[in-house]
Amino acid sequence: MSRATNKVHFEIERITLHGFSPAHRTRFLTSLRASLTELASAGDGSLSQPRALGSLNAGQLRPGASPEDAAALVTARVRAAIAPASGRESRR
Repeated sequence: MSRATNKVHFEIERITLHGFSPAHRTRFLTSLRASLTELASAGDGSLSQPRALGSLNAGQLRPGASPEDAAALVTARVRAAIAPASGRESRR
C-alpha cells in the first residue's frame, strides 16, 4: 500500500543576519534547512493547510549564540507561527 506524501515548500524571501561571517551564514543555512525539513516531516498536521506569513521576526539571539542556535530559534518561531490557533492556545 502506498502512502500519499504531502509536499511542503518553504519560500524565504530574505533573512537578515547581523554579525555573521560568511562561514557562519553557511552553517546557519545548513542548519535551518535541516530544521525546516524536520519540521515538515513531523506529520503533526500543522502543515495540512497552506499558510503564508507576511513576515516573521525571530527575535534576538543571546550573546555567543551559534549559527545552529539561530536556526533553531527561527524554526521554533516558524513552528509557533504556523501552528493552528488551538495548538497555540494549548502551548501557552
